[in-house]
Amino acid sequence: MTDLADMLANQIGTPLVDKTGLTGTFSFTPEFVPERVATGGLGGGLVAPGAVPGANPNTLDGLTIFGAVQEQLGLRLEKKKGPLNVMVVDQVEKVPTEN
Repeated sequence: MTDLADMLANQIGTPLVDKTGLTGTFSFTPEFVPERVATGGLGGGLVAPGAVPGANPNTLDGLTIFGAVQEQLGLRLEKKKGPLNVMVVDQVEKVPTEN
């Protein structure tokens, strides 16, 4: 489930924490329209394969990742605030080295 959480975090562009408590290996293939495509955010008429532009988000052709996770996997994504590990870089200097 940690791998799923990482994949979903990449798709939605925000950190995601697995709180399912499920362990083990699972095999599934969720079908969804990427959020940027579903909302028209990619521009240029780009559409995910099999997606219907302007489709109803409640249909499989236009199902967003949030709907797919709930309907196809039986999981729910909840938006909550929590602590995150953050690395802050104050300054970077390039030091010349000999070749």
